[in-house]
Amino acid sequence: MKKVLTLLLIASLFVLPGCYKRPASPPPQEKAINDVRIYFPAEQSLTWIYEGSGNEYAAFTRKVIYKEDSRVQLAQDNGGTRLGMVLQVLPEAVSVNYVREEFYTDTKLFSEAANRSEILLKAPLKAGAVWETGRERREVISIDETVQVPAGTYSNVVKVKVTSLTANTASENVEYYAPNVGLVLRQFITGSDKIESQLKTLKRTD
Repeated sequence: MKKVLTLLLIASLFVLPGCYKRPASPPPQEKAINDVRIYFPAEQSLTWIYEGSGNEYAAFTRKVIYKEDSRVQLAQDNGGTRLGMVLQVLPEAVSVNYVREEFYTDTKLFSEAANRSEILLKAPLKAGAVWETGRERREVISIDETVQVPAGTYSNVVKVKVTSLTANTASENVEYYAPNVGLVLRQFITGSDKIESQLKTLKRTD
C-alpha cells in the first residue's frame, strides 16, 4: 500500500504543474510623456529656419528673442508679415497666450494682457489624447514617428492633428514635434492641395 501511495505522489508532481494556471501577465504600460518641454525648447536666441512648398508664405523663420522664467517671446517672419508671440512653456503644457500681428520691433510683450488661449502640447502626451482650446481641436496621433526633413532624420516624433472648430472648409493640419528640437514639420492639406513647412536649420543666433 505504501508503495502505491509513493507512486501516486510521484505522479502528482508531473500532473499538478500542468493543471496550474499561471496568473495573467499585466498589460503593457501605455507610453506617455509627462513633461512636454522636451518637445518645445525655448532657450533665448534659438532660431528655427523652415523651407516651404505649396505656398509662398510656407517658408518662415522663428526665433526666441526673450525668456523670463517659464515664458518666452518668439518672433516669426514668413516674408509677408512678422508676428510677436508670448508662450508659456511648462511641464504640463505649452500654450500661446498672446499674439501681435505686424510686429516689427523687439519690444517686450510680457506685460500685455493675454489675447489667446491655445494649448499646443499637453501632458500626458500619448496616442489618442485629445484637447480643445479656443478655435481648435488637437489630437495626438502618435508619439513614435520617424520624420525626415532637410535638417535631418528625427525619431520619437510626436504627431498632432489639428482641426479648426471655426473654419467651414474641410482641411487637415498636422504638426510633428521632435525631442530637443521642436516643430520639424507642418502640413496643411485641403482637397488635393498640400502646404508644407519643413525644418531646414536650427541654430543659435545673437
